[in-house]
Amino acid sequence: MITQAKKQINDDYQIEIKKIVEKRRQKNQYTKEDKFQEQFLQQKELKLQKYVEFIEVSIPKSIQLNNSFRLKSNVQIPRNANNQYKLGQLNIDFYCYNYKINRIDRHGNITTVTFDPIQKSLTPFENIIHILSRGNQYLRSSIEKLHYKKLDSSQFFVLKEQDLFNFENMIDKPCTGYISKQRFMNDLYLNSIGINYEMVIHHAMETGYLPIPLYFSENYQSLQHLSNFFILNTFNQCINNMQGCNYNGQYFPVKIEFHNYYFYNQNEKCYYEYLFFIYDIDKKWISRKKVEENYLDYFNLKKDKVQETYEYYNSEQRCGYRNI
Repeated sequence: MITQAKKQINDDYQIEIKKIVEKRRQKNQYTKEDKFQEQFLQQKELKLQKYVEFIEVSIPKSIQLNNSFRLKSNVQIPRNANNQYKLGQLNIDFYCYNYKINRIDRHGNITTVTFDPIQKSLTPFENIIHILSRGNQYLRSSIEKLHYKKLDSSQFFVLKEQDLFNFENMIDKPCTGYISKQRFMNDLYLNSIGINYEMVIHHAMETGYLPIPLYFSENYQSLQHLSNFFILNTFNQCINNMQGCNYNGQYFPVKIEFHNYYFYNQNEKCYYEYLFFIYDIDKKWISRKKVEENYLDYFNLKKDKVQETYEYYNSEQRCGYRNI
């Protein structure tokens, strides 16, 4: 289902880009080449490079990662959101700091979001290593392994398309993940964090952000969670002691099973990366009634949809009045 949805989205995209948009030239239009935009972008690029050289200056010693980075390996550095763009008490997907939402599709019980990369200068990996080493060597080692693995195709776990179909059909738990420049979420995953697909789509369209249930604070235990997150993304394995958060701000233990596969596209001569995060959550944290309450809260609706205005007629008056 997930791979089929991706193929359909890509087919739609190929159809759209082949359409020709004709713009009639105005009679008095100047044809002299204007290089202002090119020069402006070049100057902006030079400024960004200067910022990258001194990027560690703006980061406090507590490793509170308030800056977004773009690495050649496309490893995303987790950070905590503390702004008005959060969906309830959920954190913001850190992919959204390097990618912008292009379109949202719905196939069966799968919500698929397609991204476009935000043009940013690449951050030297040495800068990231220097920053994260302030936490502990274990944290540094975990991100190093992940970074170099994603740059080495000999370490890719390559599957055929049919094998990917078979794997996806076996998933019967809350699951989210990424395929190239797309993120997918099944309904079980959304319900497990207290929301539904309507809330996600509306929030994404309004803010440009997607939610995740993971937070990484500054204490030692959360540094361990951050290390576990990098390790989780490096090997196909399970992490038992992760901590999740739902729409209402409740924290709960979660076991996350991670799968990282690659598919080689013969036509495009490139690899597509498949990341699957399968959540194992105690059922006591999953409540359809709570999701409905959060839905009403998010859209600012009355809890009782049946509650309607009614008319009361006084026999001594010619017309009645309405109680609301």
